[in-house]
Amino acid sequence: MPTATSDIVAEGKLIGETSYQDRAQKYTELEIDGIKIDYYDAKNHVIHEVKKSDKVEYAHSAQVKYYMYILQKHGISGVSALLEYPKMRQRQIIEWKDGDRNEVETWIR
Repeated sequence: MPTATSDIVAEGKLIGETSYQDRAQKYTELEIDGIKIDYYDAKNHVIHEVKKSDKVEYAHSAQVKYYMYILQKHGISGVSALLEYPKMRQRQIIEWKDGDRNEVETWIR
């Protein structure tokens, strides 16, 4: 992994760890089909994704929708996601909607 990429990953991990210190004790890290979900609340079926960005981007919701798609392929349905932006003190809930499967499969193709 190039140094710049590893620095970005390290910065994101640090933000997640310092902003949500008790999260690792409450939620599970999930790795499946080449994706790695840092925080997954298996009880409530919620993906928690912490973004270091200071702006909301379409790519962020697309990323968690892809995660939801992979989980559905493995029989885990009813999953939602919570995008968290600690720098902005904002949260965005992402729900799976009709048509999302087709959209994600189009991205894959």
